[in-house]
Amino acid sequence: MFRFAAALAILLAATVASAGPAERAADHRQRAAGLVEQGKLQEAALELRNAVQLEPRNPEGHRALGEVYLKLQDGAAAMRAYLDVVSLDPQDGESRLRVAGFYLLGRRFRDAAEHAEGAAKLLPTRAEPLALLARAKIGLEDREAAVSLLEKAIALAPDHEVLRVELAQLHLARGKGDLGERVLRQGIKDVPPSKALRAALANLLASQKKTAEADGLMTEVLNLGGDDANVRKGVALYRLKRGDRAGAEALLRKNLEAAGDRKPERLNALGELANFYSLLGDLPRARGTLEEIQRLSPDQGGTLARLANLHLLEGDEDGARPLVAKLLKQDPEDPNARLLKARLDIAEGKLTPGREALEKLVRESPDSVNGHLFLAKAYAMERRWAEAKRSYQRVLEEVPDHFFANLDLAKVSLELGAPADALGPIGAVLKARPDHPEARRIQADAHLGTGKAADAEKAYRDLLKGSPADALLLMRLGQALEAQGRDQDALVQYRAARKQAAKVVEPVLREMTLLARLKKIDEAEKAGLEFLKGAGDVPPVLNALAAHAFGRGKAAEGEGYLKRSLAADPRHLPTRELHARARVAVGDLGGARAALEEALKLEPQWGGGLLLLASLHEQEGRGQEARPLYERVLALEPGNPVAANNLAMLYAADEGKRHEALRLAQLAVERAPENAFTLDTLGWVQHLLGTHDLASRTLEKAHQLAPEHPEIAYHLGATYAKLGRKDEAKKLLEKALAAPQKGPWALDAGFLLEGLKK
Repeated sequence: MFRFAAALAILLAATVASAGPAERAADHRQRAAGLVEQGKLQEAALELRNAVQLEPRNPEGHRALGEVYLKLQDGAAAMRAYLDVVSLDPQDGESRLRVAGFYLLGRRFRDAAEHAEGAAKLLPTRAEPLALLARAKIGLEDREAAVSLLEKAIALAPDHEVLRVELAQLHLARGKGDLGERVLRQGIKDVPPSKALRAALANLLASQKKTAEADGLMTEVLNLGGDDANVRKGVALYRLKRGDRAGAEALLRKNLEAAGDRKPERLNALGELANFYSLLGDLPRARGTLEEIQRLSPDQGGTLARLANLHLLEGDEDGARPLVAKLLKQDPEDPNARLLKARLDIAEGKLTPGREALEKLVRESPDSVNGHLFLAKAYAMERRWAEAKRSYQRVLEEVPDHFFANLDLAKVSLELGAPADALGPIGAVLKARPDHPEARRIQADAHLGTGKAADAEKAYRDLLKGSPADALLLMRLGQALEAQGRDQDALVQYRAARKQAAKVVEPVLREMTLLARLKKIDEAEKAGLEFLKGAGDVPPVLNALAAHAFGRGKAAEGEGYLKRSLAADPRHLPTRELHARARVAVGDLGGARAALEEALKLEPQWGGGLLLLASLHEQEGRGQEARPLYERVLALEPGNPVAANNLAMLYAADEGKRHEALRLAQLAVERAPENAFTLDTLGWVQHLLGTHDLASRTLEKAHQLAPEHPEIAYHLGATYAKLGRKDEAKKLLEKALAAPQKGPWALDAGFLLEGLKK
């Protein structure tokens, strides 16, 4: 018996081995079909991968594999499978349609349009390819073509409500609300029982302030929907938009009552309520609802994550900590759990490890919107504004209307001193929420920063109607008035701001600066002393008083203010800088250097101090000591134009460093394109590298910006000499040498001029 069984096994193995690849692939596909019916999708995918390895040119296996990946919700793998089908069978319209849909999801609109167009030709009686092509055209900003395509799709599928809704929304986006309304009204005639068309028309009418008819339509939707939970949810969202919070909540609670003890329905209804409370910003009630969900389903990862998120939003790290730990225990590699852990670290003051964890997350998942969003917030907390800006922009590439990314990007743009860059993002915020007070304030600040002082004034006055005692608004209004030359009105606002916030520094500094500009130094000093009397020794105000004293030749008085300032805050870097500059002003370069070196012992990463100390070394002819200081500044602030410019000039003297000098000079010009000295450095480096034509154009622009600067004139003259333009070179060199102030360059200029005269 044993020998018979063994012989049978050998015979069966030989039979299988003798089957060709096509037969074996068919067996794998057949087994996969059975596994799909049993719900064993991973095993089915393995069988189908075996099938396509055996028959890589057979589209049937790839097509089946794509279907399984779709069921597994693995979009990337499904797309690869359908792309294989299309390459093997270009006439497969269904697969082309699937590929177009994937490309559309990935915002690759041209690719989506190409495949949707192909699908439309292969499936001429189907509406779906035309609809997909229309959506791709919208992404490509070709709205006219999209309108035509949707109209054709509706003609093929007149009962397809979504197509009519999309066409109406497209008309609305084109500013043709009347056409959108007409499409929806016709749709209701053609498809009388349609709830979706009535809801869309109600929303459109509500946006046009036709609220009575809109409300009536939504009542019809509710009547038609009967006991449909999704209908009640849709009407609840409409009521929420209309400001009827109580009505919206009542409908969502009705869904909860209707769910009874049926667990899936109850969980869904509770989830909708939690979303509702989150939209309202009612975090405690949202948290309470989620906690009820957790009691019903204790280990549901999505609920744990949402609860942890709410605890973090409420500043409750203790509540978030066990939830995050539980999520990580379930799956240590889960990106959402790791994101929450990074946020928890940051909330607990572990900023560097939290930020590094977020950086790792976005490297692994570059399309993670939340990863980039919270990384941007971490950068902003570290005042790394340029990196924060890039991260917020990355979020907006994926979600252009992201409310908080636009809001925070506008703030960051203001911090970077780029108010014009704040206007676009803050406009998007105000489009969504026109009455958002913080956004209105940011827009006003951006107007002020871009020279639109009258617009800023109007905005600040409007904001002050709701907050008449807001010291910051009063001060900003003063700035807007000052920018319009209305100095006395500005002083009134600065003083009003100081009255409302007696210990806030900025209003009194604004007042002192304006009074000093008006040559009312005594009044400026009086304002500063009054502030100090109430607030105590505050370094910025003491520094302003010191600057006034130095400006009036009262060096001892100025030194006294600086001593008080340093006693109040030994680490206050602006005081240290002012102290050093005061020493420079009286010719005490050694004293200035000593003051800076002492400050840098306290704050070794102080870029401004390193920069000033480097420039002192240069003034004293110690360029080799300045070089490493400029290098340290650039390590801290890679885009610092002053450090880049000055280091480029030092490198230019070293033949082996000239290409690095060129890179630094180009960086400096990129950051300060209209600065004569950055252009002069770049032009001189170009000259030293032998690109004299290019150098002449750069130096000509520098000379136009600073026609009286002798060294720039020398550099341009030397370049003209290399180009054979002797007469122009001589004039420039003579002009440079006639200047009262000369530097080490003067000797070379003299030799060059003598040579040209021969």
